[in-house]
Amino acid sequence: MSSRRGLLLAHFSILLFALSGVIAKAVDQSAVVLSCSRSLLAAVILGAILIGTKGLPRVRGKNVAILFASGVLLALHWVCFYQSIKVSSVSIGVVTVTTFPVMTAILEPFVMREPWSWKLLLSPLVVLIGTIILLGFSPSPSDVEGMIYGFLAALIFVFIHFINKFQVSNLRGNALSFIQLGIAGLVLLPWGLRGFDYQTESLGYDIGMIIFLAVFSTAMAYSLFIESMRNLSARTAAILTGLEPVYAITIAIIFLDEHFSWNMFLGALIILISVVYSSLQSLRANKLTQNSI
Repeated sequence: MSSRRGLLLAHFSILLFALSGVIAKAVDQSAVVLSCSRSLLAAVILGAILIGTKGLPRVRGKNVAILFASGVLLALHWVCFYQSIKVSSVSIGVVTVTTFPVMTAILEPFVMREPWSWKLLLSPLVVLIGTIILLGFSPSPSDVEGMIYGFLAALIFVFIHFINKFQVSNLRGNALSFIQLGIAGLVLLPWGLRGFDYQTESLGYDIGMIIFLAVFSTAMAYSLFIESMRNLSARTAAILTGLEPVYAITIAIIFLDEHFSWNMFLGALIILISVVYSSLQSLRANKLTQNSI
């Protein structure tokens, strides 16, 4: 696969990821129902792909408990992310959850037991400034609540990242996603069944959107993104992932008629610049570490 095709696949997969937040706002089902149904359906699809190619992964030893913990965290991550969008807007939800690279840069030295530098506070400070501008001087309670859920979703994702990077060494790609999504869906299933709104007038629409969410914005998006990374550098991947909120906000403005003021634009831009900067700095640090070994 050429790098040009890899770039196109990456953009398409990120566009599919971006639709996730838009769908969450467009349907009447709760954040728990969306998270549960998305995880279970996507796990079934990824499982079918694995059976047809490499076979289902085998999990042994300490990985069982670790993977279960990561699946529970993934469930909490999705619920917080969707709740952020439900109570506020797509813009606030996707921008705040995208700050996980900044949080990773702060926490990774403690996890890796490396020297901590005050320079690590630069990106969080920029994110704080961007957040204040994004909210404005008189934010609504729902917007503040949405940002809290969004930042919490980002923080939870940081811990998932640490588990995947340092604890789960024998599983990658679709195999890891299959297990974590399956666990997340099963953990949420009791609440998902209880919370599903069968009486809503948009039931057929909701079911169709949930299927789209699982098939295209999860299973296909994961697979295409993993495939595209084979011919793209980590630096390119870090920059591309910063486009997800841009795509999501644009789609929300066009199709959901979502309000996006100049202060929201400026705040989101400042946050995204900080996120991309943190991602690139992290990649540079990892490269220097590898070269010194």
